[in-house]
Amino acid sequence: MSLFSAVNPAFIILPIVLAQYVYATIALVFLARARLSVRSYILWNLFIVIVFFVGSTSFLIYNACRKKNSKERDERDGGDMR
Repeated sequence: MSLFSAVNPAFIILPIVLAQYVYATIALVFLARARLSVRSYILWNLFIVIVFFVGSTSFLIYNACRKKNSKERDERDGGDMR
């Protein structure tokens, strides 16, 4: 008798699915805080919801790169603009 035949598949799949929903929720919270145009907001929202793991990961990477580029641009332009 194999180890895999003794384990119920639900015990393997359920934590993966739950982790994905938590990950998507985190990405959607970051999306809600991001200052994006309405069109970009809608497209990212659909991408995160429809293409589960890849959508969340790609948005979080995009958001991190966008923030980094924004900080570099502010420093180059003379700091804090009011």
